[in-house]
Amino acid sequence: MKKKNILKLLLIFLIGAIFITLMSKNSFLFKFNDWWDANAFMTVGKSIWHGIVPYRDLFEQKGPYLYFIYAIATLISSKTFIGVYLLELLAMFINLIFVRKIIKLFYKDEKYSFLGILIYCFSAFFVFTFGHGGSAEEFTLPLMFISLFYYIKYLKDKKEENISKRILLLNGIIAGIVFWIKYSLLGFWFIFAATVCLIPLFKKDLKTAIINGLVFIAGMLLASLPCLIYFFLNHAIGDLFNIYLLVNMSSYASKTSFLLKIWKMTYILLGNIFGNIPYLFLILIPLIILYKKDIFKGRKNAKIWFTLAFLFTGIMTFIGGTSYFYYGYILTPFTIIGILYIIDILNRKKIKIKNYHLAILGLLFLTILLITSDNTKYMKWKKSDYAQFIFADIINQSEEKTLLNYYGLDFGLYLTTDTVPQYYYFMRNNIPNENYPKMRKAQRKYIKSDTRPKYVIAKKKYNLLTEYYDIIAVKKQKYEHRNITYYLYERKNSQ
Repeated sequence: MKKKNILKLLLIFLIGAIFITLMSKNSFLFKFNDWWDANAFMTVGKSIWHGIVPYRDLFEQKGPYLYFIYAIATLISSKTFIGVYLLELLAMFINLIFVRKIIKLFYKDEKYSFLGILIYCFSAFFVFTFGHGGSAEEFTLPLMFISLFYYIKYLKDKKEENISKRILLLNGIIAGIVFWIKYSLLGFWFIFAATVCLIPLFKKDLKTAIINGLVFIAGMLLASLPCLIYFFLNHAIGDLFNIYLLVNMSSYASKTSFLLKIWKMTYILLGNIFGNIPYLFLILIPLIILYKKDIFKGRKNAKIWFTLAFLFTGIMTFIGGTSYFYYGYILTPFTIIGILYIIDILNRKKIKIKNYHLAILGLLFLTILLITSDNTKYMKWKKSDYAQFIFADIINQSEEKTLLNYYGLDFGLYLTTDTVPQYYYFMRNNIPNENYPKMRKAQRKYIKSDTRPKYVIAKKKYNLLTEYYDIIAVKKQKYEHRNITYYLYERKNSQ
C-alpha cells in the first residue's frame, strides 16, 4: 500500500477516534459507563470465560454474538469498559472506511470523501439514539455499512447484470451475524436479498433469482455455525432458541390489534425521524428529493429499492410497537443519501473544498457536540460520584461477595466488584411482569431462600428486602435525565 494511502487511513482512524473518545462513555475520559444495558452485556460477556453459558445459566435476551463481542472486550479489561471502547474505535473506523468508499462510487475528489466523513461523524453522535455507547445497534453499523456499499454499488451500476456470488455470500454471512446480534435489525438485509432476487425475476431470469437467494441463505447458515456449535457443545441449543427467539417474540408481543400495532410502529418511526435532526435533513428530505432527482443514475427503480431498504429497516426495528431510545441508531447509515446530496450540490456549483475548510468544519462539529451531548457532563464525574464504586468498596472488604441485582437491569455492580452472577435471573429485564412472571417470582425466591445473597443492589426500598437485609449504603445520582437512588442491602447477621 502506498504511503499516501496509509496516511489517509490513519487520518480517517484519527477522526473517528476523536469523536468516539469525546462522545462514548466507554472511553478513558469517563470513569464509568452507567448504562444498565451495557453493564448487562459486560456481565454476560465476562461470565462466558467462567464457563457460564448465556440463556442456559444466565437469563438475557440479546443475541449471542453481542455477548461474544463483549466477551472479547472483557479480555482486555473485566473491571472497566476500555475493551468496549477499543472495539468501538474499530467499528467506527470500518464505518468511515465505507462512508468513503460509497462517496467515491460517485465522486473521486478525496476532499468530498473527508467532508462526508465529518458530516457522518457529526450526525452519528448528534442523534439522541447514540445514547451512552456500546449498543447492539452500534456494533451492527460496520456490518450494515459494508452491505450498504455493495447495495448502492449494485443499484448504481446498471451495466452489471448480476451481483457476483462472492459478494452475495459475503452479505449473507453479514446478515447471519446480524441475526445473532439482534434479529430485529435485519430489515435492511431482507430488502437486500429481495432486491438481488426480484430484479432478475422481473427480467424473467428465474434461475439467477433462485441461485442468488440460495447463495445468500448459504451465507447466513455459514455465519450461524460458530454460534450453533458453541451452544451444541454446551448442551444449550434448546436454551438458545427458547430464550433468544421464543421468549423474546412472545414476552414483548403487544396484545393490541394489528392496526394499532401498525399505528404505533409508524408513530415511533416518525418520532425517531423528526426527533433526530440529522435523520430529518439527511434521510427523510433527501429521500423525498430522490424522486425528483435520481442521484443514482443507474439501475431502473434504484431509488425505490433504496427507499424500501430504509423503510424495512425501520419497520423491523419498531414492528413490536415498543421502543427504547437506542433503537433508532440503526437508521444512521442512511444519512449517506443526504451526504451525497450535499456533495452533489457542491460539485454542481463547482465549490472547491480546502483542507482548512475541513479543519474548521470538524472543530465546529466537535464544539456543537461537546455542548449538546448528554454524555460530556459525565467527564467531570469522579469515582466517588458513582454508587457503583462506593458500593464496590464496601463489598470488596467482605470475604463473601455474593450479589443480586434486584428488580432492575444491571446497575453495574457486577462490573465494579469484578464478580459473576450466581443466580439465573441475575437482574430483571424490561419484560412486562404479566408477560413473563417467572423473573419476578424467581428473584423473590432467591431472597427468601437459605442461600440468599449477602448483598443486594436495588433502586428502591422494598419491604421484602428489609425483612431479610439491612440498608448499609444509599447514593443518589443522575441517570438519563432523572434522579436515581441506589440502595445497597446487606444480609442480616442473624440470617
